[in-house]
Amino acid sequence: MELDRKLLMTTSLTMTEIKQAVVALIPDANGLFLAVPRRNRPDFIGLPGGKVDPGETLEEAIRRETLEETNIELGEIELIFQDVEKGEVDFKSYCFYAKTYKILGELKGDTGQPVWVKKEDLTSPKTGAFPNYNAKVFSTLQGE
Repeated sequence: MELDRKLLMTTSLTMTEIKQAVVALIPDANGLFLAVPRRNRPDFIGLPGGKVDPGETLEEAIRRETLEETNIELGEIELIFQDVEKGEVDFKSYCFYAKTYKILGELKGDTGQPVWVKKEDLTSPKTGAFPNYNAKVFSTLQGE
């Protein structure tokens, strides 16, 4: 799926638009992915990310959220997936793949201790927050 690079650089949230969220898919060399505990449900894990602040671009938001939740500074990133998540409040969510990144000291975050997990942990309704969204992200990543 071809996603517009201009979207990454120019999209910002205004109060009249649908709410937007960003998440980062951060792989390690062993085929695991970084997950963080949910603030309101620490027994569930999800991809690092959060809401886009008013006036903030998607790129600014994903870099800020990732740093806050993991202590990771993103390098090269690629927008790989976008979808609308229906719920009490609907969000248009954008997933960025971290091609390069730097851990600043040790992994730590404002929602709890980040952990490296298998993709199945993120796509399981027993452990993963937003398992259907995460399954679509991994399908896109694998070119399905």
